Amino acid sequence: MKIRTYIIVLAFIGLASCRSTRLIEGSEGVPVDLGLSVMWSDRNYGAWTDKGEGIELCWADSALSGRKLRRDRRVARPWGKGWKTPTGEQLDELMEQCTWTWHDEVPKGYMVTGSTGNSIFLPMVEHGYWSLAPDKDHRPYISYMYFNPSYPAMSYAEQTVARHIRPVLAKRGKRK
Repeated sequence: MKIRTYIIVLAFIGLASCRSTRLIEGSEGVPVDLGLSVMWSDRNYGAWTDKGEGIELCWADSALSGRKLRRDRRVARPWGKGWKTPTGEQLDELMEQCTWTWHDEVPKGYMVTGSTGNSIFLPMVEHGYWSLAPDKDHRPYISYMYFNPSYPAMSYAEQTVARHIRPVLAKRGKRK
């Protein structure tokens, strides 16, 4: 009987990790201009520092997906108006137009430097970073960015997998 109870508790914890009622911790990011179409946050969503992993969220969470008007509500509410989950195109832009330098010390990750000379640190996270929308070639799967010490890349996954978010902010005059 104890094993059955333990399994039920673990299943409940797994389901609860993808609900929008989760308490959000961390501090609001600072926008960094890398010379791209948007400003990138200096930290992951839910992280207290630029090197912190932050929290993982399921894309299927109604606060990140769902109806167009509600999209990105989880990021916008605690961080302020304008912060969003990046699109697949914005993640591609980050990968293709910036210099990625691997750092092997703890925490492991990439220092990503833009044409402006400004940089952000992307910590190595187990499941990668969500994009805003479904993968255009593999609907209903959602695009995400992942990396290892050799390279960053895009892939796609089911909406129920928890991943990290590195928010973006539109440049002044370009907010939507």
